[in-house]
Amino acid sequence: MSSKELLSHEFIRQTYETSDKYFEWCYGITQDPVYKDYMLVMDYAREGNLYDHIKDKTMINLDWIKVIEDCFELAKMLNGLHNRNLVHGNLHGGNVLATIEGFAVTDMGLGHPADKVPFAKIYGVLPFVSPEVICGGRYTMAADIYSFGIIMWMLASMQLPYADRAHDLELAKHIINGLRPTIDIFIPDLFLSLMKRCWSDNVKNRPTSNELLKLLSEWRYALNNFDYTDDDFQEHLIISQIEEVDDVYMDTNIVREHNIHEKAVFTSQLIDFCSLRQHHQQNESPIDNLLKSHLNIIPYEQFDEVKLISHGGYSSMYSAIWTKKIKVSLKMFRDFPDVNYEFLSSLNSCLNLRHYERGPQYYGITRDPITHNFMIVMQYFERGDLYNQTFLDWREKILSLLKISLKLKEIHDLGLVHKNLHGGNLFPIDYDEYEWIITDTGITKSTYYHLYGVLPYMAPEVLQYNKYTHSSDIYSLSMIMYIVLTGFKPFHTKSHDIKLATKVIVQHRRPKFYFPENYIPNDYLKLLKQCWSHSPSLRPDINQIINLLEDWLTQLDHRSSTRITQQFSKCETSGRTNPADIYYCEDDSYCSRDFTGWKNKLYFL
Repeated sequence: MSSKELLSHEFIRQTYETSDKYFEWCYGITQDPVYKDYMLVMDYAREGNLYDHIKDKTMINLDWIKVIEDCFELAKMLNGLHNRNLVHGNLHGGNVLATIEGFAVTDMGLGHPADKVPFAKIYGVLPFVSPEVICGGRYTMAADIYSFGIIMWMLASMQLPYADRAHDLELAKHIINGLRPTIDIFIPDLFLSLMKRCWSDNVKNRPTSNELLKLLSEWRYALNNFDYTDDDFQEHLIISQIEEVDDVYMDTNIVREHNIHEKAVFTSQLIDFCSLRQHHQQNESPIDNLLKSHLNIIPYEQFDEVKLISHGGYSSMYSAIWTKKIKVSLKMFRDFPDVNYEFLSSLNSCLNLRHYERGPQYYGITRDPITHNFMIVMQYFERGDLYNQTFLDWREKILSLLKISLKLKEIHDLGLVHKNLHGGNLFPIDYDEYEWIITDTGITKSTYYHLYGVLPYMAPEVLQYNKYTHSSDIYSLSMIMYIVLTGFKPFHTKSHDIKLATKVIVQHRRPKFYFPENYIPNDYLKLLKQCWSHSPSLRPDINQIINLLEDWLTQLDHRSSTRITQQFSKCETSGRTNPADIYYCEDDSYCSRDFTGWKNKLYFL
């Protein structure tokens, strides 16, 4: 090892603790006197590794009892490792050594405690790296199980995985999309089913090492204790399945040529996809680059009962039932071939929020087979968005606004601007009526040349093609304050056309209150008007808003007689105008739309 950083106390401790009959015995550590590199002193494996074991065989007739025995020994090793709360993190055929006593495993010093595995560059042998790790996830015990599934395939087929192709970015993409080693021989169904579970793209479907060991132990016991002379012996299903496979290959050898592609690499290395991208970017679309970085690729066929919920300017929302019996939302982005770099960067920022638990849960990405548009598979909210909610009293209104503001603060604290905050992007969490989720953070197709959004929520400076800022988010928040106060959508009696946009910019037009302003708490009205101020510099920042809302809520909870509590108590019954008395314009829209055609008329106002 040339890196002294690898030679840590944790490395030495783990190497020592895993030196037993199932892990290659480590005698100690020495140092090269010339190069000063450190070396581990280990047992010498005369029989080589699993790759050598397979490449030596060109004519095979599988002994399935031996295959299951070998898998059992490896599962016993892996279970012992996981019971120590360790993740191997680099399990492959080169680390599985053949010894006199059976198999042993090396490179344990590269493992980590299961709860301390860092995010890092991908290090390993690509065919054995699980899809979620390729996508940037952590190495986990489930990732070890995936590697074990590939080793099961090697022992069952006597082949090296993907040996006939380059181990490059294209292979990584195909693995993420569901590619697995080809099964070209008959395999007992129980073994085949377990192997496929191990390499499932869904980590929850993979067995634990305990379950793996239990099943293999059960099969091993049945095979070793089968009594052919006892008619009353209860035959295990694995026995009959192996007999069926043996009948197929009776007196027949399977030929293996082991032709290995010159770029098929079966030694551990840093898998640097950044350098590989240089050779592929000319043939890749921007969305391809996005898909490499995020989430699972979910086949569209896994979704049932797909129903349209809403339809916006560049996206549509659907509900669906996933094969896992989970109800999910599918957010479709239309016309992806025409989207720009800024939009994809915004979508990338939105997906990155899943690491911070500040947004909805994202399950993966799928693609509509008919329109070929991409869809984000995300959390479904049973209670609908802000427009579906009612607020019974002032405490509930203030608390909900506070929770929404706290979520917006988390976004701003990350240095992000939402850019498209409106009632359709706000969802109460099903299990907590006062907690809220903000979706679509940073997602907009607006640039200097294009303008998209929901008109009533767009700040005057944004309508004039100025940059989105935290202050423009605050303007949008003022419209949410208006909805919570009145129960009506902003400008719901007006057509959302260029005339309204012009009045918002030139005349400082704002939504109308349908009851006298003296029925609104003075401090609330003052804050609302500050938030929708025409000048961004006059709007409060999110911290100032939160401080005020927290102060109001504290006073309301204490029920003491203060200026604030008197204001809210006096106005408790305000804002309950009968919707039947209000005229609604049929042309209004509360989904994001394209306003680019207005640029020349709005820019010079």
